[in-house]
Amino acid sequence: MIGEIESVRLDDLLLNLQVDLIKMDIEGWEHTALEGARSLIERAKPNILVEALDLRARELLVRFFSDYSYKDPMFLTNEIFCFYRKNIKMKNYVLNRLVSS
Repeated sequence: MIGEIESVRLDDLLLNLQVDLIKMDIEGWEHTALEGARSLIERAKPNILVEALDLRARELLVRFFSDYSYKDPMFLTNEIFCFYRKNIKMKNYVLNRLVSS
């Protein structure tokens, strides 16, 4: 082991903030991070852009989001896809938010 990394749940970090978009690329730890954001997801209903490198990761994420009435994921690339709840033109919304962030 090289060292330890301190982690903080998104539910604790973003307790009172309105969040519209969550973008995650954390090398296979997306599902674990989302488990720590359940209250945030339920409260804020953000659109979520996430990377999943393999079929197992995608299946975990699809199952996770089915608990929250998210629509089927929209694939932006072979590895990056978006789960969304809000009825908007999602691809343009996501791309515009990424460019401006």
